[in-house]
Amino acid sequence: MMSNIALSSSVDMDARNLGIPIDMMPDQLRVIPSPEPMLFKYIKEVIGHLMSKDTLRRDVAREALGTELHHLLYPKLFEDIQM
Repeated sequence: MMSNIALSSSVDMDARNLGIPIDMMPDQLRVIPSPEPMLFKYIKEVIGHLMSKDTLRRDVAREALGTELHHLLYPKLFEDIQM
């Protein structure tokens, strides 16, 4: 689950510890960016699908937000729903 990985404090986001020689790694991969902006964008997009006319799309969005979303992301979910 993507949200578990992004919220885990034990995940090392420094690519230098992956065992790849530093001189062979592109500059943008030397420090991996935080996944939080992608998670927040994902939450907003799935919330948008809750308003869809397609019932299957609404059901899948509801499942993704209701059971698949990590509990630490609930405050962000509620914040985005209120907007």
